[in-house]
Amino acid sequence: MSHPIEERLRDAYQAKAGQLTEARLDQLTAAREHGLDELLGTEHTAELPIVDTAPNRRQHRWLAPGLAAAAIAAVAVGAVMIATGQPDSRPHPHPAATHVSSPPTSAPTPAPTASQTHGQPVAAPPYLPAGQTGSRDQVPWSAVGSGWRLLQRQNPGDYATYDRKLYLYDPAGGRYLITDALPVQSRLLAWSPDGQRAMVQMLNDGRFRQFDLRTGNVVSTATLPQAAFTTYTTPRGLAMVMVDDSNPVKPQFKRFATDGTLELTYSNPALLTTERVLYTPDGTELIGDTSSATVLLGNDGHLIRQFPVPAGYSRCYVLKWWTESAVLEVCSNNLSFSALFVQQVAGGSPSRLTSGNGKYGMGYANGWRLSNGDVLLENISGCGDAGYQVLATDGTIHPLRLPAGVTEPGYIANMDGDLATFLQRNFPGCGGTNRPRYSLIDYNMVTGQTRTLLDGLAVIVGWPGDQG
Repeated sequence: MSHPIEERLRDAYQAKAGQLTEARLDQLTAAREHGLDELLGTEHTAELPIVDTAPNRRQHRWLAPGLAAAAIAAVAVGAVMIATGQPDSRPHPHPAATHVSSPPTSAPTPAPTASQTHGQPVAAPPYLPAGQTGSRDQVPWSAVGSGWRLLQRQNPGDYATYDRKLYLYDPAGGRYLITDALPVQSRLLAWSPDGQRAMVQMLNDGRFRQFDLRTGNVVSTATLPQAAFTTYTTPRGLAMVMVDDSNPVKPQFKRFATDGTLELTYSNPALLTTERVLYTPDGTELIGDTSSATVLLGNDGHLIRQFPVPAGYSRCYVLKWWTESAVLEVCSNNLSFSALFVQQVAGGSPSRLTSGNGKYGMGYANGWRLSNGDVLLENISGCGDAGYQVLATDGTIHPLRLPAGVTEPGYIANMDGDLATFLQRNFPGCGGTNRPRYSLIDYNMVTGQTRTLLDGLAVIVGWPGDQG
């Protein structure tokens, strides 16, 4: 019989796969400008169709061990390893109060400022004030990047259905209507790595459609009724990785072009078994899990490296990019305890990020780097929301001070850099009510700025390079 935590851990792996940083994008762009595209004859080898040579190998998807529900989000890249330490039960103020000298680096992007072109100042278009709505034509596209989010509301009174409007939110809280003609019963899935397109899925027939964010037009359609979207390919999102459940006994990990054309079935020697993979920034390699280990694969599916499991743990599962050369993973033991480790892609033993037991003695489910050097940690519990703690730069662990309007223990529905979007609801933990009420509250973890994003529920997808 499965432990209740196992069911929560499965939810933690439904978030979107890692994306690339803007710095790495610049490097890739420079490389292409020096002839890479001419040499390859296409955008990148990572997104070329590859003929599958072993499509019928058996594949079994892992059903993950104990981990609390994780927030939906996009994956980020950091730069500094964080020291670890034992839990500290002393009251601790919000990170903003203890790191006042550290300016936020991944907080919502400030309003665009004037720039110089041939010696003449060029004023960038301002953001809309919080709460105001603009049109697609008003989007300052040159400023769209870190801190921006795509949002699709769930319909009040029936949160299993979704609104037909797709909005682009700027970092100041203004919103721009991209389209009001999403297909009926379609759900926002992902934002392409190049920032140009959004993927939605029709829940009634399994079709996938891409919308051009600048025009609002459909640019591709794929009919894959028994496939679950996992991630866009990197660096530009010319294809998508899916889990094909057409044979429930042997679900298969596959790569499709955005029009539904099959490019590759991942098979021996590494049978991917989870619904999360992380592409390297250049798209030539990807990290995923098999039934026994986390592995690094070539884009054609060949095994490059298997990563070790730390002593005392039975299994590790990849979560997100932690730096440009390392990933964050959660490792579990047979006692339903989980800890976070940082694994270098080049190999070697992972380094432990958390050494505490967490609020409930079951360890931690996830972590997010903050711009002041702290790490936000998600606790694991046996039931309901488990709350959060802060791993400070000195290695001590403290409770997170929740924003005004959010009741204990708090649940983060989306994380973009320092910006946490809390889901506030009128029932705690595993309980429920006949008439639930929800609101989404934005909270900057470093500056302490708080504002209500909207009343109700929504699907939120952050800028592809932001932390999730």
